[in-house]
Amino acid sequence: SIESKTEIFPTSSPTTSPPSVSWTPSAAASDSPTRSEYFDMGTCNTFTLLAGGLATCPCDVNMGLYGYGTLAGTGGFIGTAMEASSSAIDTCRNETSAIYEATLADVSNCVTMPALVDKLVITPGYYCHGAAISIAAAVTITLDSGGVTNAEFVFTSAGAISFGAGVHILLAGGATFENIFWISTGAIAMGANSITQGIFITGPIAAFTLGANGKIVGRVLIDGTTTMGAGSSIESKTEIFPTSSPTTSPPSVSWTPSAAASDSPTRSEYFDMGTCNTFTLLAGGLATCPCDVNMGLYGYGTLAGTGGFIGTAMEASSSAIDTCRNETSAIYEATLADVSNCVTMPALVDKLVITPGYYCHGAAISIAAAVTITLDSGGVTNAEFVFTSAGAISFGAGVHILLAGGATFENIFWISTGAIAMGANSITQGIFITGPIAAFTLGANGKIVGRVLIDGTTTMGAGSSIESKTE
Repeated sequence: SIESKTEIFPTSSPTTSPPSVSWTPSAAASDSPTRSEYFDMGTCNTFTLLAGGLATCPCDVNMGLYGYGTLAGTGGFIGTAMEASSSAIDTCRNETSAIYEATLADVSNCVTMPALVDKLVITPGYYCHGAAISIAAAVTITLDSGGVTNAEFVFTSAGAISFGAGVHILLAGGATFENIFWISTGAIAMGANSITQGIFITGPIAAFTLGANGKIVGRVLIDGTTTMGAGSSIESKTEIFPTSSPTTSPPSVSWTPSAAASDSPTRSEYFDMGTCNTFTLLAGGLATCPCDVNMGLYGYGTLAGTGGFIGTAMEASSSAIDTCRNETSAIYEATLADVSNCVTMPALVDKLVITPGYYCHGAAISIAAAVTITLDSGGVTNAEFVFTSAGAISFGAGVHILLAGGATFENIFWISTGAIAMGANSITQGIFITGPIAAFTLGANGKIVGRVLIDGTTTMGAGSSIESKTE
């Protein structure tokens, strides 16, 4: 499917708020720009994992783990040695207990949780469920803060929380993992190949399990035993490139966007997409498309494969299509003409965090399979990430491009002189633009949160989707 409209819950913002916890955070913590006082984690902000013990842990030097208890399995605490107690550990345990107890004591002040179905978009609020929470395999749910700074999502369960294999929790509208809480009276289990985001808290002695190749962007703060499958990771601090923000900016394009477009709060004038903001996909043609009624597609060219343009009929030309083609061409040409004003792209290695800037690569860009890269805007509104390639762009199977610090897909651009190919089971975010007649391929079960604006043919594998929210 290719989607630009998804179910949103609730239909209006909930009026309830998370309860205030019973302890008073330190002045430094309460003044933090990334935390309200409802759930200020205080000392816990220094922890990636706090657990009663680890059964298995595929640890590496970037994990930065802490804990109390006994490490009984393979691997080891390479980032920081396991210790049974310390002042910081004791303080974080108390803070976590305060959040757990205060939240569950105030369940009368919450909104009943919706059915967690595929393609659901949830707005900020305090949600509760009177039983176990379960999300079926391969479901994608988006938490959208709507541009509200420090907007919080709190999910409480009177039972276990389990996410099936391949579940993806995506963020939009400036949402950050620091303001997302999953609080369970029972165990929490994340399936294989899942990507989840937030701070996970369980009840006393309850266990936490992360399946093989599962990824959590956030923190796990529990009193029981944690079991981590092969290739899994919990990340809250990773390598950052560059070490300081680049001083260069994307070039200004040669066309003048409309007043309405240039006034958009989600776009600077460097890359204002104008009419293209109404498109999820603009392509010279589609070879195959697993289309459904939510697609909202537009395009020029011929649909030669299975499926069809159900949301909007394919048309060869229209005023909007012609305008978007001109806007896309202007971005493409202006960006590539100004490569002297860019920062050389780093090696795109696993767990890399990239800050905003204009990056270029003098050859093809390739990201190996199963690599996760985070684009972190550092809380700067409308911060842009522009990546240009003097060749093709290819992302291997299972590549994940995650957003942090309020970054949004609307401000991320991948611009290639050649074809662009996204592997099977990949999750990528941004606006993808190719050179003249260059093709775009999205592998089976791949997901793009953004837009694809190309002049060549698009091929979409079974179960793949391109999703955007029109402005």
